[in-house]
Amino acid sequence: MKVLLMTPPYYVPSRSFAISVGQPLGISYVGGALREAGHEVHLLDGLMGGLMRGVSPDSLTGEEEDRVRISRGVFQRHPLNAPFPAGATIVGMSFEAIEAQIRALKPDVVGISTIFTSIYRSASHIASLVKKINPKIITIMGGTHVTVSANEVVQEAAVDYIVTGEGEQTAVALLAALEAGKRPYAIPGVGFVSASGSVHHLDNTLNWALDDLPMPAFDLLEMEDYFACMAEGRVAKLYTTRGCPFNCSFCSVPLTSQRRFRAHSVARVMAEIDHWVEHYRVEGLVFEDDNMNTNKKHYQAMLSALRERGHALTVDARNLRCDLLDETILALMKSVGFRTVWITPETGSQRVMDEVINKRMKVSDAKQAARRIVASGMEVGAAFVIGFPGETRAEIQQTIDFAYELRALGVRNFWWSIATPIMGTALYQTALDAGLISGIDLDSFTYNSASYDTEHFSRQEIEALRHQLMETLNRDQNAACGKPDFGRSAITAAIG
Repeated sequence: MKVLLMTPPYYVPSRSFAISVGQPLGISYVGGALREAGHEVHLLDGLMGGLMRGVSPDSLTGEEEDRVRISRGVFQRHPLNAPFPAGATIVGMSFEAIEAQIRALKPDVVGISTIFTSIYRSASHIASLVKKINPKIITIMGGTHVTVSANEVVQEAAVDYIVTGEGEQTAVALLAALEAGKRPYAIPGVGFVSASGSVHHLDNTLNWALDDLPMPAFDLLEMEDYFACMAEGRVAKLYTTRGCPFNCSFCSVPLTSQRRFRAHSVARVMAEIDHWVEHYRVEGLVFEDDNMNTNKKHYQAMLSALRERGHALTVDARNLRCDLLDETILALMKSVGFRTVWITPETGSQRVMDEVINKRMKVSDAKQAARRIVASGMEVGAAFVIGFPGETRAEIQQTIDFAYELRALGVRNFWWSIATPIMGTALYQTALDAGLISGIDLDSFTYNSASYDTEHFSRQEIEALRHQLMETLNRDQNAACGKPDFGRSAITAAIG
């Protein structure tokens, strides 16, 4: 079968957005599996397809309506008409350009990856476009949003099938059934609505044989475009493990991985790294794992093998448990090319850590980790989340104070997020039960804006506070001035 796998352009309901550039790992891994199964596979990145090659980010004035800078590239921005709300845009390819590519390709199957709730409006619109082009084209939708919102997505009229959980094996099994003229009733992870109107969906199972997966089909993408635009430069993004055994309240990973941790063998990880170095001459690695160092022994073995390879790469990892970073591990990390180590304290309040976030860690663990990382000669980044239901102003102030404590210890990079209720998470249920939200408003959902007011703070306050913290802590070399005071007044002078 001729299969088009795509990621949608980013849906932006207002001028505010949070977008980064990177190789689309989901469709690349699924594409590799489908190609190995004998299908003709094509990949389309709805963001990268809107890259304005040859346009320098430095040429932008900030007043442009039709383009926007993301990382180190400039991308098209397109206004949307009804049924989208006034002011909504998409960043990347236009829907007209996507429709033209589908018409030209004439695929048998279009698979749409919806890894974020914020892009679902784009994804569902593309599914409708496919059916307008040719109702016989099979539409499949997968990704994190589909996994956590399966009951809703499966009933979309333009979506023939959903795939929940990890898609490689499920997509291969689904297309094999369809080619054989069979309804996929027995395939775990597949959902659809029968002719009688009943919904069929089997829960997805986890792949425990990760090494059996083929290499991702990155050769089907314009890789030089990514290297030119990514903030990290000429780097490879990859997974060495999947899943996380923890259950933080705001995180969707427990839903997609069933809180089970699995790892590629060290040999397979090295083979994938060698592939990147030999075929794409990468200068760095970014590990996108959900919780890479959960298995300390495996993590140490992988770092040791990477050091023996001697590739002279820079290395970064998105998610690391800071309470598992001892001096031996940190020395090994530095030796393989880590320059900055990101830790995720989330909060400076132990009550919020225990009772609100449900992160099985001590606030003091983050401080000790920061000291160890600084002593090892690497830089430290720290990520925080504010604005949880039930979080008081005083507890938010504790988090601010703790961030400044870390700054005094030598932490130089900070990222602040606003607690966002993703469907299916404990945070979502808490906000729903408290009457703070009535569900997900897909026409206003973004990850860098607040979703609700609480008795302790307003949406406007928490958004303004987040903006100030990002500005102040990442700008001031001596972050002793301008520290927000959120704990002692109703509306502080710091946020206006």
